[in-house]
Amino acid sequence: MIRESTEDFQALYELNKILAKAKEDAKKDRSPNAADIVRLADTLALLVEIERESLDIEVVSHEATHQMAANTGLFPRLVLVPTWVHEGLATYFETPNDASWSGIGAVNQQRLERYRVLERDRVHSNIDFIVGDQIFDFAGSLGETLHGYGQAWALTHFLMERHFAELMQFYQRLGQMPPEVVINQKVLQRLFWEVFGNNKDGLDAEWRAYMRALKTDLEEVIGE
Repeated sequence: MIRESTEDFQALYELNKILAKAKEDAKKDRSPNAADIVRLADTLALLVEIERESLDIEVVSHEATHQMAANTGLFPRLVLVPTWVHEGLATYFETPNDASWSGIGAVNQQRLERYRVLERDRVHSNIDFIVGDQIFDFAGSLGETLHGYGQAWALTHFLMERHFAELMQFYQRLGQMPPEVVINQKVLQRLFWEVFGNNKDGLDAEWRAYMRALKTDLEEVIGE
């Protein structure tokens, strides 16, 4: 699966097609600058393949996390797991195509940017709104869904790094829910705060401080 719908890749892909044709025309017409055109076209073709491979790795690592979470029993099979839980974990373990070191928990620039766009919107960038799965339930467009991914990634990243034991307990408690129970907003929020405690303001402040300190590889290099 290749995410050719990403804007940067699509622009690069279209330019590659134009240069590929220019390359063939230059060779056919024996253009005096044919060698330069061929080198440029070949260089861009190589960049496209590198970007294609990076996107493939990101998608495969994301989808493999979904599969592993189900097969290992981390997530229950008889309970409807909320989208933020599924996607938060998958985005945490995915290998960002823009990271110089792609490892577990690597900072994904696109996810971080999506989080930052909503950070000041305390209605949607809100722990209750995320854990109740409203961040996805109320998404009415692709853009809103992508912002949902950003918030789910940000909250999961924080919990994995700073509250791992509680997050695993939350996953376990979720799996212990009787199959007949309707997993709705109130049930999810109650379960979450039973595990993490009722200091909502304290956890929110800790989360936001963590996210302000989180930087991409490029930001680390240039010191932003």
